[in-house]
Amino acid sequence: MKKSLLIFIFFCFSFDAFSQSVYVKAGLNLSNIFQFGNSFTNDFKIKPGFHLGGTFEIPIDTNVYFETGLFIDSKGYKFESWTQSDPNVRVKTELYFIEIPLLFKYKYPLKNVLIVGSFGPNFGIGIWGYQTQKGSLFVPDKINYDCFGETGMYNRFYGALFGSLGIEYRKYIFSVNCNFGLTNIYGYRYAPYYSNYSISLSVGYKLWTK
Repeated sequence: MKKSLLIFIFFCFSFDAFSQSVYVKAGLNLSNIFQFGNSFTNDFKIKPGFHLGGTFEIPIDTNVYFETGLFIDSKGYKFESWTQSDPNVRVKTELYFIEIPLLFKYKYPLKNVLIVGSFGPNFGIGIWGYQTQKGSLFVPDKINYDCFGETGMYNRFYGALFGSLGIEYRKYIFSVNCNFGLTNIYGYRYAPYYSNYSISLSVGYKLWTK
């Protein structure tokens, strides 16, 4: 956690030195997972969450920018059954990441707004997570607070592809985003392959422009 805080402080002080524009952004996440490599598929449900952070952009060419930043992002999933013999299990997984996007952004002027598209890799570092399990006939209700620890089920680092489409009006930006995981977040070697994904809605405000 201390290392994550130091990274956040470093990015904050780096904004003014390198950036053209600095934004703060926040919004709603709708996250879930894809599962591969298993003989059955759980009925995974979307889990609402949030994202909060800041970005800065550096101009490359006319209307073309490089954008990066730092976010706290909540992901996870839910499901309500495991096997036919124990059908009422309810599991919810909450995973919290610090994420660093590395994006190319294009801004297309249209009357008094800008149409903004972004695409590129996104990298996450797991900082905390927990999983609750309720309703099993065979296992007592429990909460696991060690999702990323030595006995945790999930890999701390992941990579993804990130895409965004939005509208910028004066100092405000509104966007719809998609984050599709490319790496396995499940930590057990012979377990299913879990790839997280999320769709999010963001609202941003431009703090300053050089």
